[in-house]
Amino acid sequence: RSQERSAQPLPVGAWMGLVAALATLGLLYILTKQMYSLKAPITGGRELLGKSIVPSGCYSSALGAVWPPDDNLRITYESSIEQIAFGTYPWGILAPLAVASLLASLRPGRRRAAALALAWGAGAWIATEAFQRKVGLTIWAGFPALAVVVGVWLDALLESRRAAQVAPTDAAVADDRNDESDIPVATSNDDNAIDKMAPANLQIGLFVALGIIVLGKDLQQFPQRIASLLVGNDAIKYPVMAKFMGVPTRIWILVLGGLIAAGFAFAMWSYVAGTGATAAKRRSRADKALAFSIIMTLPMALFWSFGWHRSLSNNLSSKPIFATYRDLRTAGDRLFLMGDVGNAPRYYADGPASRIPSYDKLFSEFADTKTRAFALVPGPELCAMHREANGRSYFVLDDSNARSLLVSNSVAGASDHNPLVTAVRRTEPTDITNRPAGKIVYDNRIEIIGWNMPAVVSRGSSFKVTLFYKVLQPIPGAYKVFFHVDGSGLRFNGDHPPINDRCATSYWKVGDYIADTFTVEAGGATFPSGLYDVWVGFFTGSNPNWRNMPVSNAPADSRDNADRVRLLKLKLD
Repeated sequence: RSQERSAQPLPVGAWMGLVAALATLGLLYILTKQMYSLKAPITGGRELLGKSIVPSGCYSSALGAVWPPDDNLRITYESSIEQIAFGTYPWGILAPLAVASLLASLRPGRRRAAALALAWGAGAWIATEAFQRKVGLTIWAGFPALAVVVGVWLDALLESRRAAQVAPTDAAVADDRNDESDIPVATSNDDNAIDKMAPANLQIGLFVALGIIVLGKDLQQFPQRIASLLVGNDAIKYPVMAKFMGVPTRIWILVLGGLIAAGFAFAMWSYVAGTGATAAKRRSRADKALAFSIIMTLPMALFWSFGWHRSLSNNLSSKPIFATYRDLRTAGDRLFLMGDVGNAPRYYADGPASRIPSYDKLFSEFADTKTRAFALVPGPELCAMHREANGRSYFVLDDSNARSLLVSNSVAGASDHNPLVTAVRRTEPTDITNRPAGKIVYDNRIEIIGWNMPAVVSRGSSFKVTLFYKVLQPIPGAYKVFFHVDGSGLRFNGDHPPINDRCATSYWKVGDYIADTFTVEAGGATFPSGLYDVWVGFFTGSNPNWRNMPVSNAPADSRDNADRVRLLKLKLD
């Protein structure tokens, strides 16, 4: 028998697994080759064959992005959880219940569906976490799996309810279980059993209702997060005055989600098995409540698709940026594409466009000044591109899109919107109006060499501040700047990512001079007039795990025990 078994060919599933494994190894090889380089040995670095393995800093066509040298420390696991929870609101709350119920099912098909969805969703979550931490925004790839598992579970729920329309006897219950129903039901023929409904139904209903209420509350407090789901980092500021039919737009999310939750919870609470008029009436109410909950999903879907996201299309669609290109181009001009822009060039470019594999190749094309060249490049990678340019000329002609930039080798007919031209310099700026009395250095890496800001501001006004830094050593990680204005037991602040989040501190090079300009809103009428201390420093992490960059050098009377340095006193008028 063993010889007969050994002679049998491998099943199709085994061959498919082998092909998938080989394809994965091949992809990993391509990614590794594109993302990493072997360079002269670096102390403390990983080595292979006597060479240090370091990120190449170049665009990877297989990855669709640049693999930077440092993690984005602002990205935490909550980033993916919020994307999943907010992006599937409100039905996504059912996903854990659906997976748990189907895994316990007696039907192999349902168990396989749950296991596949769980593996798909978990694998996509791990990949999303790694990509967001090391590369940039990505959309969780498990949304189809979540939709499938919730659909299969609802189908199982409805099938079990149909099977329990007639009150079962003990034998019938056994048959029903052999038929692999997944939803607990009452088994008494007595109408009094209606009051002894399965606790699991009530618990599921309450869980879903409370979950939708909690998520709905979060969406009211942080609407910019759902406005920025497709671009990340709260990039799109939610218009707080937006209304629909006289009601604040974000309230509609809570209202529609609440109606779905109420219908589902009532359906789970009302359902019972058994015979008799009362049981039949309660089952009828439960059916209508569940139908209402499912039907209310339609206006929610219409709201997301044609209300909410459509109004954000000016920030998300690349159509306006292609319109800028069409306005500026002339006969013979070339258009290059880098990164994933979907089918937009086919619809909006109105002409040929060429894919380009790397920034080095792009700047080689830009060097040919006989014809004008345009390129669409990923907006979050402006700093990486600026570093790759290494002094070679380029201009940012359109930065209105949250995802992409339009760059060119000529500024004719437009203006340069590249903030890094003035923000990141190799020579010391000459426009510094205020300098510190003593040397101020953070972690022996960043020195504050001066600042520009008014000495007096009015309460409730907005004012501009520019802080000037000199980079002394490489900076491991992406830090934010805190700007605290303290006085009379009160504080207003200007905490922000430097350079408007266009160039993280991990990209700053030794010898760089950084000019970081930002806007601060002064305290309002509740802040008394007088002098306020202005404290500055760098921090990373998220609440409640903040971590400030240590102060390594500063005048003794200008620092505190929280790694803050006082620059000056600001008068609030």
